[in-house]
Amino acid sequence: MIDRGSFEIRPELSLAYGFTDIGDVNFDTTTLGSTDGLINAIDGVDFGTLRLAPEFLIPLESLSEDAILEFKPSLLCECTDGDRACGAGLRIGLHGTSDNNLATFGISVDADRLEKTTRVGLSASIEYRF
Repeated sequence: MIDRGSFEIRPELSLAYGFTDIGDVNFDTTTLGSTDGLINAIDGVDFGTLRLAPEFLIPLESLSEDAILEFKPSLLCECTDGDRACGAGLRIGLHGTSDNNLATFGISVDADRLEKTTRVGLSASIEYRF
């Protein structure tokens, strides 16, 4: 965490990798009274993501003591079975807690652009403790 007085920066570098291998799949087929077995070999799939994403947190004390505006630009590369795509992303969010600490809220919009692919996500939450 880097405190800059009126806001703070949380640098992030993440690497994720996954591999799935289903292997051989056996099928029993029946057609017009004859039964036949079929084996299909399904190749494994590997997937990796590298992301550099500094997060900027700006307190919004005029809304609530604990209200925070989140701004998170990112550079990322994804690799799937040897095909690589790189691009950029952005998250903008608003999170906070009520003055009596019984309610929390959050809303954020995420967008990633990797070459010709765009992904957009929206999340919202409200929690009230009683």
